[in-house]
Amino acid sequence: MLPASRPGPRDTPLIRSLVVDDSVPDCRALCELIERHFPEIIVLDKAHDLRTATRCIAHEHPELIFLELQLGGDSGLTLLDGYHRPRPFHVVFVSSHNVRPADLIGRGALRFILKPVDKNSLHNALTRYHQRVALYTHIRPAHAGTGTHNGTSRLIHDFHRMVEKHFYTHHEVEFYAHELHVSYDSLLRAVKAELHMTPHQFIEQRMVYEAKRLLLRGKRVGEMAYDLGYTDRGNFVKCFRRVEGMPPSAWLAEINGHRSARNRHTFARNRHTGKGEAG
Repeated sequence: MLPASRPGPRDTPLIRSLVVDDSVPDCRALCELIERHFPEIIVLDKAHDLRTATRCIAHEHPELIFLELQLGGDSGLTLLDGYHRPRPFHVVFVSSHNVRPADLIGRGALRFILKPVDKNSLHNALTRYHQRVALYTHIRPAHAGTGTHNGTSRLIHDFHRMVEKHFYTHHEVEFYAHELHVSYDSLLRAVKAELHMTPHQFIEQRMVYEAKRLLLRGKRVGEMAYDLGYTDRGNFVKCFRRVEGMPPSAWLAEINGHRSARNRHTFARNRHTGKGEAG
């Protein structure tokens, strides 16, 4: 098991994943693609059959599963039947067998990717994952609240969608209140009641989440601040510190430290099992 804790809303945005595929070459190719282009994804383990996949889920608690639809003589969909909705993980179907979208309705998958998996299709799946997680993290369904009426829930949902669309260019709460045709105070009350934070804090958290994603992709702080609509790099650093409790450089150093520890652990495990030895 990898020494990575399950990320929370203020922790690192590393995504714990599991690859389930009966084809060893395809499994290896997907893992290499993830390692090369998507540093925010940690592949905790690989499984080549349903029994191993079930055991890995129980032990590793993945947040994202790349699931082949055909596992030998079994259907990958069988794996999902053992978990009640909402499941504790998200699923991306990956298969060399083309299927009709209607066959996957109701399975709750983020995406279906036809092999061979490429960078663009994986990027689209990851974008959908972030959207789904943001929605589940910040927006509760109307029926899940204890006294929250549908009007407020609708306003929060619309506010979230507006932030997703405009956070790169608009940081001010007044802009969103105007676009949503409500007063500043009404939006403030609704967001505080539903999300337990102010609209400004919500916008800043979304920007910092995006900033962390860009940092992991190698963006420089000054360039990233400009991309996110900040003319002053110092103001962006202050925003990042308010949300994370540290500046971007310290956060990135901490992440790199976690990655180095993970790589050492993987090397030691492979060496112990003989995988790292020369033939």
